[in-house]
Amino acid sequence: MDRLLWFRGYYLRPLPFIVVVWALLLVVRVSWVFLAVIALPWILGFAILNVEIRREQRPPHS
Repeated sequence: MDRLLWFRGYYLRPLPFIVVVWALLLVVRVSWVFLAVIALPWILGFAILNVEIRREQRPPHS
């Protein structure tokens, strides 16, 4: 019975597995340059966000 519940839960929640398989297919089919172009705005955005957070956390010079 526990195994049946496990199988039911497995088939009712396949989303993480679908996402992983889709990501792997994307990496295989798409060139690394295209992936880098897609990731570049995200990386720049996180870098700018970190700089802004550090700037806000720094005490003002007096």
